Amino acid sequence: MPDDVPHPMVVSARCARHCRLLVCAVLLLWVAWPALAEDPSEEAAFAELSKQLQVRQMRTLLLCKPSTDGLARIVKFLETYPTSAHGAKVRYLKAYSFWGLRRYQEAAVAYQEFLTAHPDEKQASLARVRMVQALLRSDQANKALKALESADLKRPGIHYLKAQALSLLGRPKEAVACMRQSPSLAAQAGGRGGARLAGMARNQLWQFELIGKPLPEFSVKAHRSGQQTSPATLKGKVVLVDFWATWCGPCVAEMPYLLAAYEKYQGQGVEFFGVSMDSDADRLDKMLADRKIGWPQYYDGKRWKNSLAVTYQVRRIPFNLLVDAQGIVRYVNLLGPAVDRLVGELLKESVK
Repeated sequence: MPDDVPHPMVVSARCARHCRLLVCAVLLLWVAWPALAEDPSEEAAFAELSKQLQVRQMRTLLLCKPSTDGLARIVKFLETYPTSAHGAKVRYLKAYSFWGLRRYQEAAVAYQEFLTAHPDEKQASLARVRMVQALLRSDQANKALKALESADLKRPGIHYLKAQALSLLGRPKEAVACMRQSPSLAAQAGGRGGARLAGMARNQLWQFELIGKPLPEFSVKAHRSGQQTSPATLKGKVVLVDFWATWCGPCVAEMPYLLAAYEKYQGQGVEFFGVSMDSDADRLDKMLADRKIGWPQYYDGKRWKNSLAVTYQVRRIPFNLLVDAQGIVRYVNLLGPAVDRLVGELLKESVK
């Protein structure tokens, strides 16, 4: 055999080594391909977007700091990178931002867009609940009820959302029946959060059971004017009794809706009566003046032990009751544009 011809054993060993190197190279390329395929500019844009929105993740929760500017950046990102690998996160953050800014009608649309595009994402369950809440807060009870048709009825709070939708649609008996079926009512104290959930569900049921009954009796002096106020003094008018506080963000966010409805219907047989859960009279007076809130208030400085809050078992605010001209509770816990609509409807009833 010539000296320059490799021995067959040597050739075989070299081929085997080359094959191993080729296999390793292919495996490395396969593992690294997604990263290599990513658009560097897209990655930089997503990193910058995350920084601007102050995005953070806690288990399945995806959070950010909602802002109008942040929403504009989100929309721009989705327009620029419509098939981004980060699309699910960005679409969820879009809906979350609308929710955080209390732009509930837009939030409902954005949550639906997220669920349509990414139905199996880990944020999908919460997104469905938030979508229903956004529909209720934008007075779209029919859509909320439809969205709840496929909801997991074992999830805490679902029966309450369904009952609230039924109540807004003028179906209070069905609302009460729905709440009575809530598994939270039977939650055991030894279970995870069982006692708290059971207590909340019982409280919600009690509030829905107020519908169709006379406004529970009370007699108090209005803040500043000292005028005696009771169901008897309010009878003959459509009345919104609103439990709120200056330190309650959601309460303050609802105030523009109340102010608009009050201005629209004032002098037409409508009265609003606020129940302040504050403990600082000066702070309350300042907000009443700054916001030009002209309806009477009840204030005793006891926060959650406010005498009317105890009478009405109020444990969460904002909370309100809408009462017809006969003094009968017709709706509870109205939010957003539903206040204007339902006050108007009860006012029409009272003048027939």
